[in-house]
Amino acid sequence: MKLSQLYLRKLPRWCRRPMNVFFVLIFLLFFVYWIIGRLFRERHLELILDSVCSPVTNTCFLVTDAEGRDGEFYRQLFIKEIKDDVESQVRLLKPDDDLRKHDTRLWDVDHSWLPAEYLAWMLAGTLMTDAMAFNDLASVGELHFLFIGLGGGALPSFVRLNLPKINITVVELDSVVMEMAEKWFEFRPDARLRCHVGDGIDYLRTEAVQGHKYDAVFLDACDGDRLAALSCPVHLFVNRKVIQDTYSVLKPMGVLTVNILTSDDDLVTHVAKEFRKVFPTVIAQTMQNEDNTVLICLPYSLASFNESQLIFKERFHRITTQLNLDIDYFV
Repeated sequence: MKLSQLYLRKLPRWCRRPMNVFFVLIFLLFFVYWIIGRLFRERHLELILDSVCSPVTNTCFLVTDAEGRDGEFYRQLFIKEIKDDVESQVRLLKPDDDLRKHDTRLWDVDHSWLPAEYLAWMLAGTLMTDAMAFNDLASVGELHFLFIGLGGGALPSFVRLNLPKINITVVELDSVVMEMAEKWFEFRPDARLRCHVGDGIDYLRTEAVQGHKYDAVFLDACDGDRLAALSCPVHLFVNRKVIQDTYSVLKPMGVLTVNILTSDDDLVTHVAKEFRKVFPTVIAQTMQNEDNTVLICLPYSLASFNESQLIFKERFHRITTQLNLDIDYFV
């Protein structure tokens, strides 16, 4: 018996047929191709644009451009130590001209798109309330919105584009974040979009003392330490005096929306409870596809919650349709 025949007899029966071996090899090649494709897809064309450390918060930030799994291109802001967690994100518009299409640094930002479910809910939850009396986009007049926390500026930029009559004030603690938003995320302050670099708590206290009033306040100030039990809002904002100052800067029919980010349901309950000690009406909405919960806080009581809910729901669906917000569920 030849040596080659002896080896063949030791192989499993299915291995002795060339066609079986051929199909197994084809399967293995497709499997390897699929694995490599997934890895390549997730990292395809990732480009690091900037890396800056802040002397204010001792946090290092990273800005990248990358292709998503949907084939779209995104600009993302990360905290360097925890790159798996996106701090802020915008979608990029691919240009038609050959000169720019190979360099994402030259691409424009799509401010008509909101990158997160909770951001869409904060805006829709604000516009559906009685302070806004929303009928259509043209009906939204010269209101004054205050944003505590900037990130890449996706939400205030979206409001500036779609609701041009609104006056916007943004307060951001970290000047480095403000600079990166302007440099990489096309955040453009102007006569109706003003910025203040400083502590949001101090700003609220000063505004309350001076008697300044806003139609809406958006609290989206987060802790850079993702190991913190409560990432958003920063725990210092969950304080009776700070909440009272926030209440004080609202007009009688104003609205406060709060982004809560934590994996601890008891902490969500605790934060909502603290705001309910000051605000007569607090509506909590848990996001379906994110870990966030949005609080809608009103400085007045609802005469009939069921009737108000029907009105809010009708406005909510009108708002999400006209602004192309990808959320289709209500409280």
